[in-house]
Amino acid sequence: MRTASRSRPKFCSCALAFVLGSAATLAPPALVADTVSLRYGWEPGMDILITFEGERGRVTGGKTQRVRARGSLRLTTAARGDGIALSYSDFQMEPIDARRGGASVDIPAGPQAEMQKLVARLGGALPQTLIGPDGFIVGFIGTQETVSESRAAFRALVSQLPGESQAPPEKMEQILDQIMTEEVIQQRMVEEWNRDVGVWIGAELEERQLYQSEASGQVALLGNAELSSIVTFQYQGAVPCDERAAERRCVKLVMSAEVDPQGLGPAIRDFTARLSGQQVPEIRAVKVDETVELITDPRTLMPRTITIDKVTTMTIMEGGRPVESGQTEHKVMRYEYR
Repeated sequence: MRTASRSRPKFCSCALAFVLGSAATLAPPALVADTVSLRYGWEPGMDILITFEGERGRVTGGKTQRVRARGSLRLTTAARGDGIALSYSDFQMEPIDARRGGASVDIPAGPQAEMQKLVARLGGALPQTLIGPDGFIVGFIGTQETVSESRAAFRALVSQLPGESQAPPEKMEQILDQIMTEEVIQQRMVEEWNRDVGVWIGAELEERQLYQSEASGQVALLGNAELSSIVTFQYQGAVPCDERAAERRCVKLVMSAEVDPQGLGPAIRDFTARLSGQQVPEIRAVKVDETVELITDPRTLMPRTITIDKVTTMTIMEGGRPVESGQTEHKVMRYEYR
């Protein structure tokens, strides 16, 4: 990774550290390694089928709950000025499989159907993203509509819950003002594009060499709390673009991020307090580690497979006693260019 600094694009978000700053070598290689040059080359007129599957697990007080899901969506590109516009459509998702321990969780039919609709809307109602000629996000179209659709889906889900479980309308709107805003959605889109494409543009990486960067920025979902992260990058060699290919025309890139726990704990506690409107337990320790493995074409940075693993652990004081909780996420996305 080149160590020279460069100007950041207008919509460059630092949340979760998926932004490239200056990079410093951690350990020099013993021998001269192969070097890969990563270049941006997305074009208008592309039609991409993205399939995904994943599982999210939550452990609280020794009890485990897992949710599994899989589905697909379509991504197309069109010329827009001297760049391109990304449009998402045809979002589909199989029924959510929820399990507590080894047994299925009995979710009533009404809430289950509304949950499925909510997930479908959140996945399919994405704003059009404008990419400049250098490969960075320069704007969005339709973010306000995305927020409106997402809020409507959330309200429909809440309406299916038993009366005693429903929050008062004004309280629900306060929650939506925290988690479903234009800023939150735009930051999410920026993070994902930078993670999969933007952070790698123009990099020169030596095989098996480790590079490190520090990033910081405000996180919209956590009330614009300022967080910092340490990010590690590595090029792990040339690989086939998929399991059917014989030639090694793609490369494997790995990026891992660790969020600074000193700022994360208070940010989560403040966010939870704002949502609940009451005092929340003290968070003694929190840790978030995320690793992304990317199989991509180095000539264009058009992904083929993206694997994401995220682990969150937390110690919460309840009744004067520490309670361990945690969450794991595993997701695989595959890109088919048609």
